[in-house]
Amino acid sequence: PHTLPTEGWTPDKVMELGQELMTAVIKSAPVEEFLSYHKPEEILSRYQPSEILSYYQPEQRLAGLTKEQIRAYLEKLKN
Repeated sequence: PHTLPTEGWTPDKVMELGQELMTAVIKSAPVEEFLSYHKPEEILSRYQPSEILSYYQPEQRLAGLTKEQIRAYLEKLKN
């Protein structure tokens, strides 16, 4: 059995704390730094148009990628 007190913990409170944690993590590790640990091909393999919901516009599919990764994606589309 756990020993953490559960009084006052609501789903909203848990979501709020989760958001605060996520915000703190994102601030401590910028997206560019996180993405630098992965090759563009590795990241782009998860961004195949066939796997993305059809209501996304092409520019929305590239959200979060660096300029280098977007260039690599565009080059891949040309070939």
